[in-house]
Amino acid sequence: MPMNISKWDVIIGVDCLFFRDYHDALITFLLRILQFNGVCIFFQPKRSGTMQLFIDKASHHFIVEIIENYLEEVLISFYLINLSFLTPYF
Repeated sequence: MPMNISKWDVIIGVDCLFFRDYHDALITFLLRILQFNGVCIFFQPKRSGTMQLFIDKASHHFIVEIIENYLEEVLISFYLINLSFLTPYF
């Protein structure tokens, strides 16, 4: 990767922490491309404990904040969609 790579103010990641073998590489990459005082936002499920493993490593380099159910409307929509698959069809 070139040394003069662009820096970003905001980086968004979705469901990309599951493979723990790539955590160190992802942290290194974020350190290279995230602007000083930039923000990285991950939308991530808590499956298999991999999110917490990533947080444990990332917290050595970044300020980490966990926000659960950040928007009630999104959470309600998620449950309604999933419930619609459980509705029996007669």
